Amino acid sequence: QGYGSLVNISSGAHAGAPAMGVYGGSKGAAASLTYSWAMDCAGTKVRVNAITPLGNTKMVDIGSDYAKSKGMAGGILSAPIPPERNAPVMSFLLSDAAAGINGQIVRIQDTSLSLMTHPSVWHPAQDRGEWTTETVREAFEKDFSKRQLPMGIVAIEGKLQEYASPVKKT
Repeated sequence: QGYGSLVNISSGAHAGAPAMGVYGGSKGAAASLTYSWAMDCAGTKVRVNAITPLGNTKMVDIGSDYAKSKGMAGGILSAPIPPERNAPVMSFLLSDAAAGINGQIVRIQDTSLSLMTHPSVWHPAQDRGEWTTETVREAFEKDFSKRQLPMGIVAIEGKLQEYASPVKKT
C-alpha cells in the first residue's frame, strides 16, 4: 500500500540486565532489527519503531526476586502494572499522528515514558598507523578508561547499581 507502521516489541533488558543475558540478547536482536529496518525504510512512508513494555509477569517476579537476593534495591517493579498501561504507546506509534517518528525505541514503565538511546560509535576515535598491545593500553589509560559508560538498563535509568558501573567506587 506504500505506507504503514511496524512496531516491534523489545525490552529494556537489551541494554543489559543481570541474569537476563539470553532474554536481553533476543530483545537486542529486535532492537537492532528496528534500527536497521527503519534505515531501510527511510524516505518511504513506512516507519519502524519498537516499544519496551513492562508488565507484571512471572519473569518479572523471578527477576525481582533475584535482584533482591543479590542486595540490589527495588527489583524491577514497584507495583503490578496492567497491560492496559502499554496500549496507548502502541496505539500512538501505529497511528498517523506518529508519521514523523522512525527508528525509535520507546520505553513505557508504569507512569514513565522515555526513549532508549541508540547504540553508536563514540567519537572522537583514536587513530594510529598500527595498533599494538602497548598502544591500546595507552589509549585506555589516557582516554577510553575515562569515557566508559555504565552498563545496563538500571544505569541508563539513572539508578546506578554497583554491578552497572565499569569503574570501582573508591
